[in-house]
Amino acid sequence: MDLTSPGISSALPCCTTRSSPGCKPLASTGPSPRAASAVVTRCSIIDIAGGMGLPLVARRSTRDEPYCADEVLPTGTAADLTPVVEIDRWRIGDGLPGLLTRQLQQRHFDCFHGRDEARVGWLSPVADRG
Repeated sequence: MDLTSPGISSALPCCTTRSSPGCKPLASTGPSPRAASAVVTRCSIIDIAGGMGLPLVARRSTRDEPYCADEVLPTGTAADLTPVVEIDRWRIGDGLPGLLTRQLQQRHFDCFHGRDEARVGWLSPVADRG
């Protein structure tokens, strides 16, 4: 992942521990994206994270924060929530998708597959015309 790529502002770099100086438990990197579909994914992940009791700070992050993060998880319409294990050849955490990323991914998948009863209202039924 290249931090100068377009659309990086919709990412959610995430530090799962406070062992890294300057990192917050969960931080959004800046203003909400302009594309409505990107906002939906971003807001969904933010809502799910809040439901998990994760501290959330919505603010612009600095360029160095993803490098010190234990986990980095950008969101996007096509990518949903994608773990990043390396940035600019710098390993993030232990180089594997972290526990928090996997938990958020699973809960997000549960939402759009109708397995999360608390968020079933996010879905619109589609009639089977089979």
